[in-house]
Amino acid sequence: VELEALTPERDWSSILKSKLPAEIGMATDSSVRNHGEALNGYEVQTPKISGAKGEELVRRTITVLKGIDSVVNNTCGFHVHLDGKGLLNHDRKKYPKELIQLWKTYLVFEDVFLSMLPFSRRRNDYCRPIGWAFNVHELDNIRSLADAERLWYAERNYNGIQNAKGSHYHPSRYFGANFHSLLAHGHFEVRFHSGTLNAKKVLE
Repeated sequence: VELEALTPERDWSSILKSKLPAEIGMATDSSVRNHGEALNGYEVQTPKISGAKGEELVRRTITVLKGIDSVVNNTCGFHVHLDGKGLLNHDRKKYPKELIQLWKTYLVFEDVFLSMLPFSRRRNDYCRPIGWAFNVHELDNIRSLADAERLWYAERNYNGIQNAKGSHYHPSRYFGANFHSLLAHGHFEVRFHSGTLNAKKVLE
């Protein structure tokens, strides 16, 4: 998971590094803003987690974040990365059945997902609805993984696709259902969630 927050603590990174396990990543985040009191926007990223140890790491991390008076506002999100093993067959000539099923599921039910979110996450440049860019009928024309990549990246040739996949900040990553992360790195990212420092909410 990736958690975005704000803190009044200027030396937040040094404090977090001293209190959190070394495998926790952290960075400033310019997309997280506050229009009143001067606060510093940041993001922390857990390593791959599962089971009771993963749950405890989330709770411990959030406790530490609260310890530096962190808060969230409507510019904050939290992102969940899911292991994509089994979703992709890396033979680009084969039909990616599981990928297409997941893509269609988000297209068909996206309005339902959006209805459960605050307005700040429904019309947000960092987690755009994929229904703005794709439709189910386009997916019916896909015959191979290569076709799926061409559609997702709006690129016609192999080199263009490879360049897009190699770009960490490719524009296609800013959908609420981030298939760029899956196609390029093997994990599916859900970016829709609103920011929270409630460990129970994160784990659920």
